[in-house]
Amino acid sequence: MIGVVGVRVLSATVAIAGVVGLLLRPAGVNASEELLDAGSLNAESARSLVQSVAQTLLEDIRVNRDQFDAQPALLHQRVQEVVFPHFDFPLISRYVLGKTWQETSAEDQQRFVDEFSTLMLHTYGSALLAIKDETVDFLPVSAKPGASMVTVKTEVRNGDEKPFPVDYRLGSQTGEWKVVDVKIDGISLVRTYRSEYGAIVQRQGLERLITALAERNRRNL
Repeated sequence: MIGVVGVRVLSATVAIAGVVGLLLRPAGVNASEELLDAGSLNAESARSLVQSVAQTLLEDIRVNRDQFDAQPALLHQRVQEVVFPHFDFPLISRYVLGKTWQETSAEDQQRFVDEFSTLMLHTYGSALLAIKDETVDFLPVSAKPGASMVTVKTEVRNGDEKPFPVDYRLGSQTGEWKVVDVKIDGISLVRTYRSEYGAIVQRQGLERLITALAERNRRNL
């Protein structure tokens, strides 16, 4: 859940689909209706969450870089422990699959969630190992009181280069903020995966997509 990760994930994401756009909701799904009221939360708490997770993980990398370089699986474990509890993968998966999600059995929905989240784990791990001297600025958050969806904007800086925007879209279903999309320089990861995966499902079916994800994840072990 950090801007630096987003920057390094960008090239891999674009290679997967190369689609630019905002978060696209599947037909019949209204995020503001699905998400419970977050009145006990506020926009600043969402920003604090993103910042806290970022600082924890970046410090881990700084202290343990040699160990993580030698054993990437250890970094994957840290990402899973520190970052992934704050991602709403079932909801992200529903957005990614669109109407196919509603036509899929609960068992196959879970299979997709498992393989998709594992793919993201490996992608994040690889991205983290590429972190060098970047810093992340956390911009002020603006949202209506009680808003159930909040965007936390960050800028990644590397020396005198132009800042690189990475935005996190967070929502609350269970009284806590969780990430439901990440936009990297205007590119929505959810929209990107939705475009590519939708084409595969249309041509070859969901089973083939799940199998392909599982095969890729095995290669990444």
